[in-house]
Amino acid sequence: MKKLLTTLSVAAVLLVAAAPAQAVPGIGTGIDLAVNIPTGNWGDASGMAVGALGYVSFDAIPIIKITGRAGYLHGLDKDGFSMSHIPVLVGVKWFPIPVIYLAGEVGMIWSKAKLDLGVLGTAESDWESELGGTIGIGAGLGPLDARVSLFMPDFGEVGDLKGILLTAGYRF
Repeated sequence: MKKLLTTLSVAAVLLVAAAPAQAVPGIGTGIDLAVNIPTGNWGDASGMAVGALGYVSFDAIPIIKITGRAGYLHGLDKDGFSMSHIPVLVGVKWFPIPVIYLAGEVGMIWSKAKLDLGVLGTAESDWESELGGTIGIGAGLGPLDARVSLFMPDFGEVGDLKGILLTAGYRF
């Protein structure tokens, strides 16, 4: 039941975020394609993850946007191990110059590990949620947006569990 509610919640957020904002001043929506490249010990064990994130923003003041992103990052196999994520994040984008911004996000990130045991089949963990987030720098040119962030799916394990999250998006 928990998995179903999580999946339905993420789907609802993505549908709302992907829909055009119908010219509501200060409200923006979009979609980001994402690639997460795990680093450190996590990178030694797990392959990268690819996916998409729905995006919504509100102009707090001309140089600050309040943002929300939610989506799914599918873990690709590396030596029989992969890790997938469902991030649901809120954040802030600050534009110190018109097209360049600094961004930080925090929220719940559900993660699931999968291990290929060869002839014994596969072992999968349950979806586990942790407080995590991102911090990064990006550029927005018209409807196009690109960002490089440090992805931390669990603030409690940030020493071992982090990656580089690359996103490229389109804003409606």
